[in-house]
Amino acid sequence: MKRLLTALTLLCCFLLPSQAEEKPPCLFQFKADLLQLGPNGAVPTTIPASEYSALPANIRGKAALGPDPSLQVDGKTTSITVPVPPDFDPGKDMTFIITVKNTRTADDNYTGRLLEAYFFRTGQFLFCRVNHCFYFNLHDGKKWAGGFNSGEVFEPSDGPEDYHQLALTTHYHEDRSQGEKWVEVHFYRDGEDVGSQRAIGYNFLPSDAPLECGTGSKLGVVWNTGGFIADAQVYERILSEDEILALAKANPYLKGNSQEAITAARLAELDTLPGLAPERKRVLASLATLEQNDETWQQLRDAPDSLLFLDGGGALLCLQQTPDQARIVSWYDKQAQRELLKPASPMFSLRIREDGKEKQLTPLTRGAKSTFIRQPIQQDGAWKFAINTTWERNGAVITADTDYTLHGARLKYHTSAKVTGAETTVIAHIAQPDCHIQPLPGDDRLLVPRMSGVEHHHVSTSGFTYEDSYPHGNCCMQLGAYYNDETGLFWTTPEPDGILKRIKYLTSKRRISISFGWEAPWQIPAQKGTREFAPAAPAVLEIFQGDWFEVGQLYIRELY
Repeated sequence: MKRLLTALTLLCCFLLPSQAEEKPPCLFQFKADLLQLGPNGAVPTTIPASEYSALPANIRGKAALGPDPSLQVDGKTTSITVPVPPDFDPGKDMTFIITVKNTRTADDNYTGRLLEAYFFRTGQFLFCRVNHCFYFNLHDGKKWAGGFNSGEVFEPSDGPEDYHQLALTTHYHEDRSQGEKWVEVHFYRDGEDVGSQRAIGYNFLPSDAPLECGTGSKLGVVWNTGGFIADAQVYERILSEDEILALAKANPYLKGNSQEAITAARLAELDTLPGLAPERKRVLASLATLEQNDETWQQLRDAPDSLLFLDGGGALLCLQQTPDQARIVSWYDKQAQRELLKPASPMFSLRIREDGKEKQLTPLTRGAKSTFIRQPIQQDGAWKFAINTTWERNGAVITADTDYTLHGARLKYHTSAKVTGAETTVIAHIAQPDCHIQPLPGDDRLLVPRMSGVEHHHVSTSGFTYEDSYPHGNCCMQLGAYYNDETGLFWTTPEPDGILKRIKYLTSKRRISISFGWEAPWQIPAQKGTREFAPAAPAVLEIFQGDWFEVGQLYIRELY
């Protein structure tokens, strides 16, 4: 008997580890480079389980092997469906990852928005992209919850030729002693944790439906991903931030990995330049992170007049001046020694309609050309300059002239836009201001114009969003402010007549985005827009030190 027990024990010791090692690392994994094509290069309709994937999957609809390689999906019929077991519960710690290239843009469907479903299960949950944000939602058995955004995590400059590794981790919490429950999710873009959200009072409900990748079949075809899927994985555990970052670093599809190498090389160049002024080196180090051709970078690095510094006293404004590029690239608080603006902050944006379709334009849009129409001059204690930005599209020429005045730490600017050429192109909307702010360390706060003003804390890590229309609803002021204990930025528009404007603030670890949207009058009703438009008042931004009380003082000063 003892010999039998010993033999069984030894057998278990040898068998159990080997069985654990043989378990596939993923509940589900799809890799386009492992697809076994059929006759005439046909994509298989079934992906069997393997040493990498515990579950099989089915490819439905029109699909083809795309470049790189990838699974080319049409945005209407294509989907990858996984027959997950009935006890599949994302609340028990899971990680969802997809590497995808979205070829559609925000104006390619009838809603004028980019809606790309990445993982979906009928009656349970949705993980997708909405314009420049991640979006997550849960079903309560009757309807979808209010939805949870990440804040803006995709850059406006992200082109349809770029792959991104997108990830979601899910966990269900329950505190029975307090009678509380919630689902916590974290969003990752190219390995970076870009925000989290809590769905208070929710859990993942059971569902008999399969897990879908690249589509939301019960949400309409507009939610289907259009473009190319390189790979997808579902793990039955929460991968750590380091693990997700390691997967991104090793991902050959990510353009950002090559950009990192370019950035590192450019930063190394700066250390070899003799006599480089500290403020110039600081701005160049920031610009080195942007995608730009070598010629532009060499001009920025070597030409003394490629960067213009305007000293307002306590703050330093920097302008880029290279061929086809004249724009603000830095605003630095000298007292706090903090940069307030992202180097790719557009300052304003336009939304035009071309033959009924909408397109957003900014000074950073590919093909945009910006030049000074008035060089910076100092007059009456203030710096004044003006910039023209031009876009040529489908027979139309769209121009925007922006007048800037910098007085101390206060920047005022006003944009007017005009369309010539193609009669079917009109201006529908101008966002002014439309800025991207550098996240601040510590307890960063955002003051929103709800009622008499509401202050939200730790906004860059919470993914807080605010959107309302002034003067409707609870939006009672035309202001906002983002600050910590060291420095901050206040913004407003001194417009006394209460003209309708859409106020939108989005936060993430990547940037704080703020915009006031002004709708153009329908002087051409059939096209819902006009050929020439300017907001009724300028935008005002000011660097300050303080909290909500100082914000109130600044706002009163602008009103009177």
